[in-house]
Amino acid sequence: MPLELAFIHAIIGIDVVNEFIKMYGNPDIETSSLITVLIFIVVYIGYFYATYTGYKNIIKNS
Repeated sequence: MPLELAFIHAIIGIDVVNEFIKMYGNPDIETSSLITVLIFIVVYIGYFYATYTGYKNIIKNS
């Protein structure tokens, strides 16, 4: 659920920033946005895995 909320927030934020940038010119930020989203997903997957592994070890040792 947190990943979905953060993903929706990122999409909306990128769209708003893209519209703001278009007011001052016409740069193409699609590639940068895609790379940012991919990095974002990798970080969240890493966080999820670390949390899952940590809780699994806590339960296993109890």
